[in-house]
Amino acid sequence: MVADLIDGPEAVLALGGGAPEHPDTIVRLKSVQVIYLQVGYGEAMLRVAGDEYRPLLRRPDLEALYRRRLGLYDDVATLTVATDGRRPETVSQDVLAQLLRAPGERTDRREGSGRLWP
Repeated sequence: MVADLIDGPEAVLALGGGAPEHPDTIVRLKSVQVIYLQVGYGEAMLRVAGDEYRPLLRRPDLEALYRRRLGLYDDVATLTVATDGRRPETVSQDVLAQLLRAPGERTDRREGSGRLWP
């Protein structure tokens, strides 16, 4: 499904947390702009608390699953924007500002990081 969407008309795709666990998806994501909206475990749990339609929330190893996926997200991201404690409007403005910068000027928006993106 992800490959079909990437090959289709230009669009914004919001992928589930497990998408980068699939090797074929990783390959496809490395060919496009990927914005990783980084959220800490505690904040993520606050956002989905009480959501009975998320079966993964019942996993006893949920935090380990979260931690395992972090490296995958970093690997496919071309831009990372921290979201903890920030309003959606502020995050979206930050993403847009970063996308409008020249490629050599894009910065990784994680706290304390000065990493430049190609």
